[in-house]
Amino acid sequence: MADFSNRIALLALAAAAGCSDAFPPLPGPSDAFYFPVGLAVRRLPAGNTALLVVSTNFDLRYDPAIGGTLLAVDPDASADARPAAQGGSGNGTLQVLGHVPIGSFGGEVGFVQGFDHETGLPACDAMTGLVPPDPVIAAGGAYVVVTSRNLQEVYRVAMSAEGSLTCEGCGQKTTPQAMDPYGVTVACASAGGQQSAKAYITHLRTPGNVGMLSELDLITGQLTLGPPFPYSTYSTAYDPAHRRLFVSTRIGTLNLSPLIWFDVLLPSTALSFWNVVQDVKASFTRSMVVSEDGLTGYLAVELYDYNTAAAAGTLVANGGAIGIYDLSETALGDPAMKLQRLVPTCLGNGQIRRIGRPGKRDLVAATCDHENALLLYDDEAGMLAARIALGQDGLPILGRQPFGLAVESRPAGTCLSGSGACARLYVGSFDRSWVNVLELDPERPTSLALVKRIGKERD
Repeated sequence: MADFSNRIALLALAAAAGCSDAFPPLPGPSDAFYFPVGLAVRRLPAGNTALLVVSTNFDLRYDPAIGGTLLAVDPDASADARPAAQGGSGNGTLQVLGHVPIGSFGGEVGFVQGFDHETGLPACDAMTGLVPPDPVIAAGGAYVVVTSRNLQEVYRVAMSAEGSLTCEGCGQKTTPQAMDPYGVTVACASAGGQQSAKAYITHLRTPGNVGMLSELDLITGQLTLGPPFPYSTYSTAYDPAHRRLFVSTRIGTLNLSPLIWFDVLLPSTALSFWNVVQDVKASFTRSMVVSEDGLTGYLAVELYDYNTAAAAGTLVANGGAIGIYDLSETALGDPAMKLQRLVPTCLGNGQIRRIGRPGKRDLVAATCDHENALLLYDDEAGMLAARIALGQDGLPILGRQPFGLAVESRPAGTCLSGSGACARLYVGSFDRSWVNVLELDPERPTSLALVKRIGKERD
């Protein structure tokens, strides 16, 4: 019996070796998006745009360890994948600037560069003030931060001035208990001779749902785990005007859904929080964005049926909303957290992004993956200004499960929708694996329209 077992084990090892030779690890595509989640936009020194897209390999069609990808593409030079009847060529070819394989189940994406070519100002004083200067930043490049939930890794990818990507051993394992690294927010601060340039990474799962937040030092590349939070972390938003990082919580309880914040130049043990359920009963927090002056916060919340939750002990979302908060500082130095307005949105909060307007309150874009929709909220008017969902054929205009979202200000002469300046939105369809390009005149929010689609449809 022992000899038979040994022979079976040897046969299994031989078969495994044969399979390994016949089916080598297959990386994710280097010329297409595949179940995209995280999106970000970087204006390159030459003036062209690099769109950063994280593909997740969600169905594990490719090797789990290298099936995810980070692509940098030029959206203007990429072909319009829409059919001819919709103004496109039907060609999904991407103009790829850079590509690196990462682990599967990626999350959000953030970057830091030494000089913002749109504003003409340093993007992060702590990076530009280095002596000697960081070689990537000094050459007009950037550091891009992405994650892999599958491998529990955080990557600091070097991006050149031309948009190419390099990652030679740039992945680092998170602390074993800090599982599912997902949210990424870059926060730069400088005060009183103290400087900080870090990326903060949330973790969707931890033992006992203890909140954890990893910190990646963008100067040294060192990844550390901050002190434990009282609640699990979902997403983060940075207010540079007050050096304040807001952290939303993934799982609330029946009467508790906290929003946490701290000063990034102080130890994160000095936490403050606000229980959003005080304002919005039967809710839990999701994504957040902050106005440029740091005086207004836009917090996406999911709503659930309180009575059902009380009886069954489960929190099942049945809708969503955006809470508009007054963040003016109190005498104690904390944001006032006064709810000014609650705007119903949709079921399935994806991501939200802010579109600034000089002299006016912001526009806020939000994706709704469950309802296959994109919403645009006008805070000047206090109401939703636009919604894109189903077409005349009954199919989702943006593709199924629109989720990832990025915003870019475009100068006159660079917009597909007209000769004037515009705001451009990039919206990833998680299910169809393409990225939609929409534009609008910020002074006329109802002008929001789809102008292009890039990337091949997932087969």
